[in-house]
Amino acid sequence: MIVHCASAGKGDVEATRNLVHAAKALKSPPHLIYISIVGVTGVSFGYFQDKLKAEKIIVDSGLPWTIQRATQFFEYVLGGAKSLTRFPIVPVPKDFKVQATDVREVADRLVDLALKPAAGRVRDIGGPEVSTWAEMIRQYLRAFHKHRLVVQFVMPGTKAIRAGGLLLSEHPAGHEHNGKRLTWEQFLAQYARPD
Repeated sequence: MIVHCASAGKGDVEATRNLVHAAKALKSPPHLIYISIVGVTGVSFGYFQDKLKAEKIIVDSGLPWTIQRATQFFEYVLGGAKSLTRFPIVPVPKDFKVQATDVREVADRLVDLALKPAAGRVRDIGGPEVSTWAEMIRQYLRAFHKHRLVVQFVMPGTKAIRAGGLLLSEHPAGHEHNGKRLTWEQFLAQYARPD
């Protein structure tokens, strides 16, 4: 089996095509598992559309395949929060709805899928809470005792996201942490804790 988690931005489509070509050359066709993004069919950003094109390459490959779509990882949001809060004023897209998840939950799901036969498009996976970028940035600022002014603006091209395009249609069962699923606030508490 091959678990395709690599992402190279604009190179995703070509890299996926090359991977499929190499996999088809093997004596026994491997089960190809691909991690994609919740919302790729409704969000027009180039990265999302490249993920959708990569999905199509896999579906049309003739190989046994499984595609798992996931919401944004906490680490992705954390990277954005660190970058945005370097300045006294933090510009954040208005009503940018997300349902971020713990990367360990997604990794567990990929391992589970890798141990099973190809399943096609499986149920999307995501975090336990629906929030906005603005609120997640504010939680980040509180966790790290920073004071910044968060200013929301309407970002062009985000209408589908404001309407919930990056959210799950249903809440899945997920990774357990101390008896419940890991939230953004709990993730920040872990990250902020000194070693």
